Amino acid sequence: GWPRPRLRGGALNVESAWRAVLSLSGRRRGGGGLFVAIRRRRYVDRGVLNGPLCVIYGIAGVIIAVTMPEIRDNLFFLFLYSALYATVIEWIAGHILEHATGTRWWDYSHLPFNFDGYVALPVSAVWGFLGVAMVRWVNPLLVDLIDLIPQPVGLGIQIAAEVVLVI
Repeated sequence: GWPRPRLRGGALNVESAWRAVLSLSGRRRGGGGLFVAIRRRRYVDRGVLNGPLCVIYGIAGVIIAVTMPEIRDNLFFLFLYSALYATVIEWIAGHILEHATGTRWWDYSHLPFNFDGYVALPVSAVWGFLGVAMVRWVNPLLVDLIDLIPQPVGLGIQIAAEVVLVI
């Protein structure tokens, strides 16, 4: 099978790259950030972090990208586990955010088969399909692109990305 994402050639940590990429791209599914900004033609920030980053999607994406390559050829289980991991993370994060801020950050209670309004079966299915796409096609492409980055440049990119996430 395809190897697990790892630091290859010392250029850039794949998990850091994934966290940044998925924090940005995950905003589309979450109804905030970049996708809504394009649709509304203005910037919309609905994240916990500053800027268009959503740490929940970054964490879920990294966990799926790192733990699922061994089952990449079994589409059923890849879909199932991707949906399950992401749904559990989303449910836990929703409760933590509401407890910490006193605000409900999203509400799926209008969707069928929802649980606490934080997760719902249709959204979980989207997570499953995104996990399949990530593990089967996007992650191998990202690893190959990262391998093209010279080590000093990759280290600089990684440090800059980590600083942005901390700020």
